[in-house]
Amino acid sequence: MNAGYLPAPGPAIETDLDEYWKSYETNVKSLVVSAKAFFPTANPVRAAALASVAGALVFPTKTVVGLSGYLVAKLAAIKAIEFLAVENPNIFCTAVHPGMVDTDIFRKSGELAAGFMVWLTLPEAQFLNGKIVWANWDVEELKAKAEEISSGSLMTVRIEGWPFSYA
Repeated sequence: MNAGYLPAPGPAIETDLDEYWKSYETNVKSLVVSAKAFFPTANPVRAAALASVAGALVFPTKTVVGLSGYLVAKLAAIKAIEFLAVENPNIFCTAVHPGMVDTDIFRKSGELAAGFMVWLTLPEAQFLNGKIVWANWDVEELKAKAEEISSGSLMTVRIEGWPFSYA
């Protein structure tokens, strides 16, 4: 599941509200619309829903000024995937950053992202259900941390420094 829309960069208060909201509708609403269409007919034994997200979310806000219309929507998309995973336990859902791949933007093909996304559909990647992952991560290193990743809030959206237990 993937749809993306990048409004013209600019400060939020100067951006056309319809453009800003179009990014949210395209990047978030499209996930829910797709899930509503796909999930009821999905293979009850093994189905997967992958959503592509933006890696710029990890950068300090001051380094991506002008991209709030896009990045706020992509952050909401990650949380939507977390909910879809919990609410639909028979369907594997994850948010995937395609990695720093040289595409036309970065000058190379998307083989890394494609291979990683195929791996995510395998049963051995089940521990990543509801998580955000990055295609550049080493699969063997991820598998070595499977218990740590699946049993906690690693690789999810949360507030760092929250003073109460997440349990």
